Amino acid sequence: MNFLQRELKKILEMTQYSQEATCIGNASYVKVNGDVRLRLEFSRSSTSSFDGIVMTMLNRKEGPIDMNVLKFKDIWGKKSVSNPNFKDGLVPYIWEYREKTEWYVYKPNQKDYLRLAKEIDQYIGMFQEMDLMQGPQMSM
Repeated sequence: MNFLQRELKKILEMTQYSQEATCIGNASYVKVNGDVRLRLEFSRSSTSSFDGIVMTMLNRKEGPIDMNVLKFKDIWGKKSVSNPNFKDGLVPYIWEYREKTEWYVYKPNQKDYLRLAKEIDQYIGMFQEMDLMQGPQMSM
């Protein structure tokens, strides 16, 4: 399992849907309901860095339903670090350098991961509710 897979797994384990998750390549898939799946993958901000998570709802038969991006900047904001080069703090991101992928300077803590997990739960919940609200149709 590579770094990106481990990070997605770590986040998904904090969601209500950890049992429904499968990792394939650098993406994770979560079964939302019968035909709907959520694909999670890190959002590239450049050729060597990732600044968020892309969430794409997919219908197995009809394709993409919706997409949303959770930017680390919007979820976590700037974080204080002890590195003197970042006196004003730093927005967390993942970088690839010399064939190694890791968090750059700031490494998220349990609380940070939990905030991401809650956002993912909320997003999935919208699609489950929509599915339940439609329910069986009565014909006349």
